[in-house]
Amino acid sequence: MTSPESGSYASGPLSGLRVLDLSWLLPGPLCTGILADLGADVIKIERPSDGDYARTMLPGLFQLVNRGKRSAVVDLRTPQGRETVLKLAERADVFVEGFRPGVMARLGVGYEHIRARHQGIVYVSLSGYGQTGPAANEPGHDVNYCGRAGLMAIPVSVTQADEPSRMQLPVSDIAGAMYAAVSTLAALRERDRTGEGQWLDVSLAEAALAWSGLRWADAPADAAGQWRHVRPMNDIFTAADGVRLAVALVETHFWHKFINELPAPEREHLQAAGETPRACHAALQAIFAARPSAQWLDFAKTHDLPISRIAASLEDIVSDPHFSARGAWLPAENGQRPMPAFPVRVRGAPRHGKAPEFGEATEMLGQLWGVSL
Repeated sequence: MTSPESGSYASGPLSGLRVLDLSWLLPGPLCTGILADLGADVIKIERPSDGDYARTMLPGLFQLVNRGKRSAVVDLRTPQGRETVLKLAERADVFVEGFRPGVMARLGVGYEHIRARHQGIVYVSLSGYGQTGPAANEPGHDVNYCGRAGLMAIPVSVTQADEPSRMQLPVSDIAGAMYAAVSTLAALRERDRTGEGQWLDVSLAEAALAWSGLRWADAPADAAGQWRHVRPMNDIFTAADGVRLAVALVETHFWHKFINELPAPEREHLQAAGETPRACHAALQAIFAARPSAQWLDFAKTHDLPISRIAASLEDIVSDPHFSARGAWLPAENGQRPMPAFPVRVRGAPRHGKAPEFGEATEMLGQLWGVSL
């Protein structure tokens, strides 16, 4: 068991910041995980019996986003459990929850309940559609939010321009967590000036909407138009040995250099395809399929072109010498898979830590923050 003043809890630029985390799965825990990586002391409140769903559903993800936190079991359905959370909140700087709108208020630990005891609390509510609006109480998960926000209607290549596609990552969860973390730090900065906390209403669907806006800003004016980001030379192609290559010749100087450095037959084949996106894409597929990946990677290095191999497995990623040289991985512990470290080099931020055992800090909650429970 970690003592109150040892380990990552006493170091980093957010050292001394106290965060009470009543969220589970991904959005809330990722938000508080970012704060923990920067040195905040995060107490993760888990329900009796099984705690955070992610412990069993996605144990690897659980380890990744909950490292450096403490876990305590508290039953919010009991008066004693509610009073425990209220007393801890009096000593916290940040309170994070991820329930549907109204749930925390019904349990007696909503924003107004906390603010009545602690005017400076920064209370962060992450929900699918936000605290207000016609869809506020609708159930949902990432696929719902991304679909509603238009992310899935954005084409990924010229060959799939009309096919909605699911994101490989839970984009709304990640975007919402990051907006929540940034906004929490902004609210704390304002509190430094005014002494007043605030309630942050974080909508995962709107976070996805904000990200999708980066593409919709340049969407075609009509269905027959061309999306500006969808270009035949900015895609994935397969080399002769079956290795997939990421090709990003989207900038004019890269594209012209690539064409000019091709052998004459390949250059002529590409030029004969014309400017029709699908025809150009097909010509590029044929060109890349004619040589093994090693030759293409040498070609890219020689001519300073953005062509790279796509990692096909965790082993490919872990063995990448660049990531190793950058110290991008935390040391693997007890046979676990390696975990990515915090991706920004921040002075004093801890680069270690593991997720807490279920309820490991329950018996020492009062001691941790000097609260009489």
